[in-house]
Amino acid sequence: MITLHTLKDYIIKFVNSNVSSIIYFSTGSYFNTNEHNQELNTNIRHWGFKDNQQLPPFLHDFKFKNLDITILIILIDQSFNDEPPYIVSSSDNFLEKSWTISQEFSNLYLSSFGLNVIKISDKILWGDICIESQTDFNFEQLMVELCEYVSKPLSNTLLFYHEFTGSNVILLEHLIRKKTIQFNPNKICIDITRGADMSCYFNLSNPEFYPIITYDELNKLKYINPDMLTNDDKINIIVQYRKFTTGFNDNSQDSIFSKSNCNYLFQTPNEIILCFQIIKNDQVILNYVMNGILPLIRYLNVCNENKNFNLQMWGIRHLISLKNYIQNKSSIQYLDFKYTTTCLNILNHVIDNIELIEEINKNEITDNPDYNENINFLKNEIIFNLYHIMQEILINIVIKYQINVFEVDELITEFRELKDKYNMINVYKKFISKLNI
Repeated sequence: MITLHTLKDYIIKFVNSNVSSIIYFSTGSYFNTNEHNQELNTNIRHWGFKDNQQLPPFLHDFKFKNLDITILIILIDQSFNDEPPYIVSSSDNFLEKSWTISQEFSNLYLSSFGLNVIKISDKILWGDICIESQTDFNFEQLMVELCEYVSKPLSNTLLFYHEFTGSNVILLEHLIRKKTIQFNPNKICIDITRGADMSCYFNLSNPEFYPIITYDELNKLKYINPDMLTNDDKINIIVQYRKFTTGFNDNSQDSIFSKSNCNYLFQTPNEIILCFQIIKNDQVILNYVMNGILPLIRYLNVCNENKNFNLQMWGIRHLISLKNYIQNKSSIQYLDFKYTTTCLNILNHVIDNIELIEEINKNEITDNPDYNENINFLKNEIIFNLYHIMQEILINIVIKYQINVFEVDELITEFRELKDKYNMINVYKKFISKLNI
C-alpha cells in the first residue's frame, strides 16, 4: 500500500517513467453518497461536472484531448474506506470500465486511458499545525521536495494541489516558496482558486478556477499562470475579449460553462478563460480597497481627537491581508516591480503608524499636552498614505479597462473634498462600475 511516507518515492518513479505527466493532489475529496443536500432536500448520489473534486473539469477536458499524457491523481481524506474512490466507481465519465487495481499496491487504481489514482486515508499537516502536533510526517516538506523536482528545467511535469477543506492553501504556497531554491509558477499551481475561494465546494467549471494547461515553445507542458502575464498581455486579453466581461457574475458563468455545455471549453480560446481570471484578481484587490482602506480613512476622519482608537476593527486586518496578497503575487511578477515596491513600502509605513497610535493610547496619559499633537500627526500621515496607496492600486488596475488614469486622480480629489466621509463607499462603487467587472 502506498502511504504518505512512501508517496514521494512513487511520485518520483512515476515522473521518471513518463515522457510527460501531470500530478494532481486533491485533499479532503472523499465522496459521501449519503451526504444530505439541504437545498434540494435529497441525498447526493453523484457529483456533477462542476463538482467533481477527484477529476475536476480542467483535468477531465485536458485528458479527453490528450490521451497520451499520463495523469497521477492523489486523493487524501481520512474518510476513505475500502471501497474504490468515486472517480473509479462512477459511470459519469469516459473512464468507466477502464480501471484495474494494481497488483503491487492495493490503493492504486490504473486506467487504460493513462490515469493512475492513489487513495490515501490519512490526515495531512503543514505549517504551525504540523509543528504543534509533532507529527512524524511533514507534508509541507514533501511538497517542497516535489516542487523542487518538477521545477527542474528538464522536467516535463505539472503539479496541481488543492485542499477541499476550507483551509487557506495559498499560505501553503507561501511557505513552500520560502523553502524552495527553484519554484516554477508555470509548472506548479497550489490552490486552483489562487486564494480567491476557501470554501469546500465551489463551481470547478467556473473559468476563474479553471487552470489552463498548454505547451511552451519547446513543446513541454505549461500551466498558464495568469499572475505571470505582463501588464500588456493582460490589457490585450481584456480589450480583445471585452464582451465576455459584461455581466460578470455567477449566473452568467453558469450559463456559459454549465455541464450541458461542457464541450464549450474545448472551443473556447484560452484568453477568454484568462480574461475571467485576470478580472478575478482585480476584483480581489478592489475589494480590499472597499473593505479595508476606505473604512479606515473614514474612521480616521470622523473620530474625535481624544477617542480611544480601535483601528484593529477598522481596516488594519484588511491592510495586512492586502500586504500578504501583494507579496504573494509580486513574487511571481503579478504586479509591476515599481508599483509593488511602492505599495508595500506605503503599507508597511501605514501599519507601523497604526501600531504606534495604539501604543500611544495604551501607554500615554491622554491629557499630556503632546498627546493630541502626536495623534493628529500620525493620523494625518496615515490618511495621506492610504490615499496614496489607493491611487497606486487603482491606476494599476484601470489601465487594463481603458479608463483614463486622470479619472483616478479626480476620484482621490473627490474623496478628500467629501464633507460626509460616509459617502465614500457610494462614490467608490460608482467609479468601479465604469470597469464593468
